Amino acid sequence: MGTLNSPFQYQTEGVLLHEVQHLIQEEEDFARGGNLSQGRRRYLRMAGEVEARNVCIRHSMSSEQRRSSLRTDTQDVPDAEQIIVFC
Repeated sequence: MGTLNSPFQYQTEGVLLHEVQHLIQEEEDFARGGNLSQGRRRYLRMAGEVEARNVCIRHSMSSEQRRSSLRTDTQDVPDAEQIIVFC
């Protein structure tokens, strides 16, 4: 969630944002995340994981930057390549 150059509190904040997004996905019955036991490539492409990572990316943006960009501008896996899993 953080980088080698980011302070620990930003890494912790990123983990919390990521995991809270998974709780929201579950509550709202949105696409779920996964786990690495399913394979790294599959895990990274799961829509719930893409969304949770994107929350962290967008959190570091200013309000104006968020308003002027689409979700698809900042996600790291294009919609067409994502795996959607509902439980």
